[in-house]
Amino acid sequence: MSAELENAKLLVSLILSAEKPHYKTTSALRSLSPRSFGHNFEDLIEELMPTVISHKVGEAYERHKALLEFFLLNLVSVGFSHERLMIQTTPRKGEKIADRLGLDQRRTKRLVEALVSHGLMVREFTGNRNVGVASNYMPTEKLLMPYAQYLYLDYSDFDNYEPIRLNRAGHAGDIPWHSNLERDREILVRYNAFMSSHTWAKKDVTCRSFNDTPFAAGRVHTS
Repeated sequence: MSAELENAKLLVSLILSAEKPHYKTTSALRSLSPRSFGHNFEDLIEELMPTVISHKVGEAYERHKALLEFFLLNLVSVGFSHERLMIQTTPRKGEKIADRLGLDQRRTKRLVEALVSHGLMVREFTGNRNVGVASNYMPTEKLLMPYAQYLYLDYSDFDNYEPIRLNRAGHAGDIPWHSNLERDREILVRYNAFMSSHTWAKKDVTCRSFNDTPFAAGRVHTS
């Protein structure tokens, strides 16, 4: 067993062996960046999709796929924050996330049933209007293990990359309004070489990103 896998198993064991959070210690579904997953859940999502929706392509398929990824990320998040994930059976109209993602009663039911039936989450509390708490769930070892393994893995190529990005794509050319571009490249290459020489979970190189708006971009992104 590799050290990375051993660390991942230990981490998940510590999470799951802890006393369960109180039934009111919950987190509602919230917007989280899918970048936190890397590409580690792509196979799992593809495996689950036939259970969620019969379509294999199209707008409905892509919407359900985005919702599934959204649910998975929230489940992983509460696993690490020692909370329960509160999922309303009927999302309320006017809630920003529900409206933005098109989350309704039918889609929620499909997603919950798929995640429970595949052993990725368990219901810890059934919604009760008297106490004002919706049904809440917690992730299982089956879901937490692949994410814990991802935390310890290298995920980026530190030998072949562009330290400058324009409109989110690697950019080897010039940017007319930024006169220090070559200096930026040199600094970033040296910095990434230094970081690559150390042992850590290399998720991505550090780069500087620009867009087409002069003097309005240039943020440095780190892994």
